[in-house]
Amino acid sequence: MAMDTLSNFSPKDKKKILQYTHEYYPALKYEEKKMVFTIGSEEELKYLLWGIEQRYYTTPVTNERRVANSIMQLE
Repeated sequence: MAMDTLSNFSPKDKKKILQYTHEYYPALKYEEKKMVFTIGSEEELKYLLWGIEQRYYTTPVTNERRVANSIMQLE
């Protein structure tokens, strides 16, 4: 599913989504020039997948960083 999502992004958007993922979870090893993450555990893979699926967000009032447990597209 994540690979399908990435393949639908333009190169510019792919770069943006990978930077977004690294911004929200900087513990993941990321080589920006190569646009490559090094994943060493299932936990790290989970955080990468959440980023690719754009599940990270910041609350507007308290500025708290969170992960969405589900996705429902709003009209």
